Amino acid sequence: MAVYSLPKTFAPAEKLDPIIERYKAFRLLSLKQSPESFSSSYEREIAFPDETWIKRVCGPLSTNIIAVSGNPTGSEGNKEQERDLLLKEEWLASLTLSGPFDKEAAVAMFKNNMWIESPSIIMGDEIEFYFGLYAMYVAPNARGAGLGVSLVEYAKEKALEIVGGKKTRLVLVVDFDNIGARRTYEKGQFVLNHDYWFDDTRCGRAQRTQSAVMRVDIGGPDSLRKNTTP
Repeated sequence: MAVYSLPKTFAPAEKLDPIIERYKAFRLLSLKQSPESFSSSYEREIAFPDETWIKRVCGPLSTNIIAVSGNPTGSEGNKEQERDLLLKEEWLASLTLSGPFDKEAAVAMFKNNMWIESPSIIMGDEIEFYFGLYAMYVAPNARGAGLGVSLVEYAKEKALEIVGGKKTRLVLVVDFDNIGARRTYEKGQFVLNHDYWFDDTRCGRAQRTQSAVMRVDIGGPDSLRKNTTP
């Protein structure tokens, strides 16, 4: 198993098209197989124009993380080999890292994309950047192997890489009764920040659902000292 973030650019540009199509197919499959796990739906996203899928993969504030069935080959960071593996091997799991956002942009993101009415509850005085985690999905045939934890750890490392190791908070929203998902995030050091109720329109769900807002803080000088202490 290998974990990669999808490339946002490639030369020539046409080489990115099959990656975008593969992402689209996997996302639609996840919505079909586990509709209760997402706030969106297959019917909504199958109607998206190509521009929407391109933006999801190539947008500056969106990093899509994918676990594939094959093993890494060659040197780390070889984009051609990573692309070949992403196209050749079976996709097993996915997670989207959204950001980075400064405090002002994070408030808008929490309200508009995570439906959190009181973002001040999540904000931290020493936090320089914020990211959101979305759309965790593990294919049925790959569950129970720890892929969710691998995706979360990769997302944390990627976030620190993007912001140069500065103090950062990752935030996610998960159904309170989704014990399996919450345990996965807890293994990645996420803690419950607060919970709230919302009107749930998803198929098979009750009219009102309780959501858990979870967060983890990473990076900053304290983290650097821990990593360099003998």
